[in-house]
Amino acid sequence: YDEGDIVKAGDDFAGVRIAESSDGRGKCLLVTRAVPAGSEVIAERALFVRPVGWSMRRVAIGLQKLDPLDREAMLKLAKAPNLGRGSAGQDVGDGSGGQLLAAFRANSALLPDGSAAVFRLVSRANHSCKPNCMLKPDVTPAGSLGARRRRGRGRGDRTGSAVMRLIATRPLARGEEVLISYI
Repeated sequence: YDEGDIVKAGDDFAGVRIAESSDGRGKCLLVTRAVPAGSEVIAERALFVRPVGWSMRRVAIGLQKLDPLDREAMLKLAKAPNLGRGSAGQDVGDGSGGQLLAAFRANSALLPDGSAAVFRLVSRANHSCKPNCMLKPDVTPAGSLGARRRRGRGRGDRTGSAVMRLIATRPLARGEEVLISYI
């Protein structure tokens, strides 16, 4: 994918904005311009990627290492109920009293390779049985040279890289809420 078109994790983007939904559901994502059907609404780099096979304990350790700005952005997302402990009694301390794990559980998108990722803007898109956008993920496998280059890390990077694109499935009017299917 073209690096110039991707919104970096945590950055703002002129094509969408976070707002309060008109029906009291909480935060939502609105387009700030008209978008033709089939066009890309946004392409955003993940705040955090959970590789296939990671336990919740390992996810918690990974979340402890988040860049401070990415951590702040993730803590602003909706939270799933705080379970405090993972399956089989695993210690899942994420350095934020379980709040990062709760945000991960509530907002992560499953990727084609079985990994999961959280996005600051794309994760604000709400569900509808009649969506107006679809998710199109781009994934660079963990440990690959592309993943290391994109995340700016050396040989030790094992988390991979993910970009999620929102594609309009019908024309969107300026100010319209972005709706996707979670199913």
